[in-house]
Amino acid sequence: MNHFYTFVALAILIAFAFQLFVSQFKPTKYWWTKKLRLNKIFPFKFDAVDDKDIREVEALLNFLIMHRCSDENGIVQEVRNGYVLKFYPESVLKNKRPWEFDYVEIYDADVFATLRVGFDSNGVPKYQIEHRQTHESTSRMFFKSRQGNHSELDEYLRDRNGRIKVMENYRDYVIRNVL
Repeated sequence: MNHFYTFVALAILIAFAFQLFVSQFKPTKYWWTKKLRLNKIFPFKFDAVDDKDIREVEALLNFLIMHRCSDENGIVQEVRNGYVLKFYPESVLKNKRPWEFDYVEIYDADVFATLRVGFDSNGVPKYQIEHRQTHESTSRMFFKSRQGNHSELDEYLRDRNGRIKVMENYRDYVIRNVL
């Protein structure tokens, strides 16, 4: 009988921890599919965002931005998969905006970087990454987006084009993870 109460207490604790995780992290369908590998078990039911072409991922992100930046909304802030997103409709803060169209700012607390993504009137994606211009910040982007090991990082950090490549790969990684 004593084991039963221990099991019930453990189940309640796990349920509470799971509820806390879901309320703070706000995982999406694609996150669950990736972590539980549901696309391997049920390939016709679930599709993985990592298998999608980057243009398709950009189209999904553009749809999300348009949905959140409707005319009746002001600045919308939400958490998705551990990232803090702020959606800025074109009608808000007209004088303090970097772009004149709808965009989203994605803050990554692990890297201390903000990725700004928007789509102009022709549907062309625009990106901007704000972060500390240090090797530590670039290396955090490199390792978080799983681009390689320490020796490969040294090769990328030698020149400006290598650092740009790290940021481009990180950008693609983040927009896939936000969905």
